[in-house]
Amino acid sequence: MSEDDHYLDAAIREILVHDRDLLDRLGNDADVDQENRQLLAELAVAHRRSELDLTLSLDESADIAGMTSVEIQNLLAEGALIAYSVDGIDRIPRWQFTEGGVLPGVGIIAAAVPVDCPIESLVAFLNIENEDCDDLTPLAFIESGGDPAAVADLVRELDQR
Repeated sequence: MSEDDHYLDAAIREILVHDRDLLDRLGNDADVDQENRQLLAELAVAHRRSELDLTLSLDESADIAGMTSVEIQNLLAEGALIAYSVDGIDRIPRWQFTEGGVLPGVGIIAAAVPVDCPIESLVAFLNIENEDCDDLTPLAFIESGGDPAAVADLVRELDQR
C-alpha cells in the first residue's frame, strides 16, 4: 500500500465517523442521508488529496532540499520549517522548497503563518500576484531576492481575513 493510499484509507475512516455525527443531527431521512454521505465522502477525499498534493513526506523534503531527514527534522524543531499533521504524521508544505533547496527566509515566513491557516489558503495566497511584492507572487518575490520579512507581514494578515 502506497503512502497516498494510507492517507486516503484514513480519510475514508474519518468520513465514516464524521458522517454518522452529521447524519444524526440531520435526522433519519434516507434520501438526505445518502446525499450527505456522498457529499461528505467527496469533500473529505478532495481535501485529503489536496493535503497530499501540497505537502511532502520527511524523506521527500530531504531529497528536494538536498539534505538528510535529520537536517529537515532539525529545521522543523527550530521552527525554520512548518509542517501540517495529516493523520498524526507531519507533512511538509512544498512551497518551502525551491529547485535549489530551502526557500530563502522560509523560517521568517513560517513563524508568521496563523496557527489555524489551512494549507490550501496559504498556498493560494503565496501563488497569487501581489502588488506589495512588485506584482510578483510572494514566492517569486522571495526567489528574486525580495525581503522574506515583507512576505511574512502579508502572511500574518491572513489571520485577519
